[in-house]
Amino acid sequence: MATWLTLSPNNSYAAQDEPIYYQIEINKETNKLYLYADGKVKKTYPVATGRSNDLTPEGTFPLVVKIVDPKWKDTPGGDPKNPLGPRWHGLEVNGDRGRTYGIHGTNDPDSIGKHASSGCVRMNNEDVKELYQIVNEGTPVWIHSGKSDNHWRGNASVGLQKEAGTVTIPRTKVKLWTGPNIGSFITTTKNKSTTLEKTGISGNWVQVKLGNNKYAFIQKNFLISAEKSTIIVDVDLANIRSEPNTSSTVLQKVKYGTILTYKDVQDDFYQLQLKNQTTGYISKTTVQE
Repeated sequence: MATWLTLSPNNSYAAQDEPIYYQIEINKETNKLYLYADGKVKKTYPVATGRSNDLTPEGTFPLVVKIVDPKWKDTPGGDPKNPLGPRWHGLEVNGDRGRTYGIHGTNDPDSIGKHASSGCVRMNNEDVKELYQIVNEGTPVWIHSGKSDNHWRGNASVGLQKEAGTVTIPRTKVKLWTGPNIGSFITTTKNKSTTLEKTGISGNWVQVKLGNNKYAFIQKNFLISAEKSTIIVDVDLANIRSEPNTSSTVLQKVKYGTILTYKDVQDDFYQLQLKNQTTGYISKTTVQE
């Protein structure tokens, strides 16, 4: 479990080349990772999983962030002592940001094939670098302790799904991310009226094609046309306060992409009518019209 993982946008890359919709299966009983392409097993890798069965979560989780040479606590990326090895594939578990559980390398190759980790899935360093070059952000990862029969039986609704079309940016400036989660990194921004080719969806995110065969993700809420009295949270977590100043009581915290309807504008704050009929205020610096 990589609670101390530090991710740097300087080492983050958007998906490249034509996106292939891979799937990953991890069997905790056999400590094997199966990589599927077009419904067939493309390759099998040995891995290490949790020391006890409860440490590595089971279910289907999207791969939301990829990183080269992740830092661990005070150990820099690329250091032979770094337990995360040369690559990190972060999984979104329970709505987190892909910074706790992941598929990564190791500085303890003897642990591969064993139940040895604190929750993450370890791979041999050469294997994890190979996997990094193959799979894209949005890939669904199915983790279980049952039998493997060369059939991917994870939750088909999780992870990147093919969906063609176009999207047009309705707002002044919208962030595009390397993966379908704000635990990934901002790769670029697009201005209002920009039209992009849509190639897939992953949960509340839309995958779009950029130039040079690169891909990025936009949260769906930022593709909704703005109403006159509508604002949308444009930071990781924003405070709704009791008064229009930053020293007043925090009434609520709202996540990136939350759409809010405001009643009035007061100085540098929007006045909101909350569900319990109380009045709250949110700073203009945390939202986008």
